[in-house]
Amino acid sequence: CGVTKPCTQAHGGFSHTGTSLYAWDFDVNEGEEVWAASGGVVSYIRMDSTTGGCDASYGGDANYVVVDHDDGTAIVYMHLGPNSSPLAVGDAVRPGMLIGRVGLTGYVCGDHLHLAVMEQCGSSYCQSLPASFADYGDPAEGASIESTNCPACTLALDGTQTTISELEPGCFVRETTAWWSAMSGDDDHHYYTLATDAAEPASLGVWRFGVEVPGDKVQ
Repeated sequence: CGVTKPCTQAHGGFSHTGTSLYAWDFDVNEGEEVWAASGGVVSYIRMDSTTGGCDASYGGDANYVVVDHDDGTAIVYMHLGPNSSPLAVGDAVRPGMLIGRVGLTGYVCGDHLHLAVMEQCGSSYCQSLPASFADYGDPAEGASIESTNCPACTLALDGTQTTISELEPGCFVRETTAWWSAMSGDDDHHYYTLATDAAEPASLGVWRFGVEVPGDKVQ
């Protein structure tokens, strides 16, 4: 939410031909997180590759997450880091959920996120389809766009025991940059930060949720 990234390769770019014709590449740095742009169900995921390089021979070595939509299309997030996703096949995905972190796997001449809307064809990588972003249309190469992927937390305290995970879209907002994610802890994920002796707060995070009835909360 609120992060600006440039599009480094658009539809029909130098490596976006054939099956990949309608893909985009975004300049997302290695280790940076990727958040779901659309809702659906995870149909394919690979997280075990540590191999990549600037040659087409590495094309089969990318880590990825594929999320099926309910209209016969799917979205693929590619070139992710090894073991960087909390998801599994069959998981329901909502916009704003953590997909994983960018890595250097597959055919990469530098770290980036490869994103495409595809037809569903019973495979992890199918023919890409013309697509656009709700707020920006079809970004051209060189265009910088600010993410408006800022969902509101849908959870509320209702007088019973309610567990709110930082993976729930919009429920935990990191207001400063000194936060990192680790693939361990509750639900196999947690955020952490570092303590400093600075006069001003260096790491700020805010929990956002609804409250339907009065009661106690435990952090």
